[in-house]
Amino acid sequence: MFASPGPFAPTALQSDGLAVQVGVVAGYLLVALAVGLLAYRVTDRTAEDYYLGGRSVGTLVLVFTTFATLLSAFTFFGGPNLAYSAGPEWILVMGLMDGVLFAILWYVVGYKQWLVGRRYGYVTLGEMLGDRFGSTRLRAVVAGISLFWLFPYVMLQQMGAGEALVGLTDGVVPYWAGAALITAFMIVYVVVSGLRGVAWTDTIQGLFMLSVTWVAVAWVLAEVG
Repeated sequence: MFASPGPFAPTALQSDGLAVQVGVVAGYLLVALAVGLLAYRVTDRTAEDYYLGGRSVGTLVLVFTTFATLLSAFTFFGGPNLAYSAGPEWILVMGLMDGVLFAILWYVVGYKQWLVGRRYGYVTLGEMLGDRFGSTRLRAVVAGISLFWLFPYVMLQQMGAGEALVGLTDGVVPYWAGAALITAFMIVYVVVSGLRGVAWTDTIQGLFMLSVTWVAVAWVLAEVG
């Protein structure tokens, strides 16, 4: 008679799968860190180059970094749940909110703001509005509003990263540890690389996501026939 496999075989398989998943996450973080260090080496020690990438971000990189900004943790975790519970029409609603409204703001307002900023050397929106209306208090108000909305957006990404690591590791990495790890990495990466490094990483990630999407579509079509 053959002996039963016992409880150790599944555990070994689970350990192998966990090692692969953790390895993929660690590999991505290392690649991102390498890109950030490269960006640090080519970045001038000026506010304009650090915060705006020297105003030299190309169209392709700009498209992908904008794409990555829109694809937040809500897109992957909250959006599907909302569409499932409220109906698929919410996918169209969210697409219109991000696509149409952002396009209007980008081409109608954003381009003119970029022209003015390049001409007068503005780095922040508060700097531009404060100079336009001659008010340092307005600068503080704009900065305060920006920070007020930035914090919940960044916290959402940290929460999503923590939940993702819990799911990838089957709870081996607890939620608080995953969120803390990603938060620390985000802080170090942004401080070191600036906008240029973030935009470059977004481009690599966007190209990877598009490639995987097309491969998945081709695989599904091949399986379905």
